[in-house]
Amino acid sequence: MLIRRYLLSLAIVGLFSTMSVAAGMPEQRTYRSTPWMTGGIGADEANAMRAAASDYSLEMTFAAQTGQFVSGVDVAVKDRVGEVVLQTNDAAPILLADLPAGRYAVEATWEGQTITRNVAVAGDGTSKLVFQWQVPDLESELQRTSSG
Repeated sequence: MLIRRYLLSLAIVGLFSTMSVAAGMPEQRTYRSTPWMTGGIGADEANAMRAAASDYSLEMTFAAQTGQFVSGVDVAVKDRVGEVVLQTNDAAPILLADLPAGRYAVEATWEGQTITRNVAVAGDGTSKLVFQWQVPDLESELQRTSSG
């Protein structure tokens, strides 16, 4: 009887542990045939996304020059012939995509500023891209305070 209770307790703890990990993970989506997910808002979700990155061929991170993560990023990933293989208009700080091996151009736009990066995705491992935008109001403020 004691063993049954112990095993039942372990099963319940395992169930809640699995539920909490899944709860911290955004839903995987598919664009055409490309599986992808975006998230990373809050520490738990960011940690879950980083842990899942090894299951994807491309990891993108979006941040302002201050180091603060940003969301609401428009992203378009194009293959070598210019065909869009992934597109979203509301990426969060981390976007994971499982693309086939090949070369891609990634356009990411935040606050009207577009950054384009090229990336080679290998057949194994995870390629990483970091997009970091300038913050115009911050630049003006820094110039104003340093000259005064």
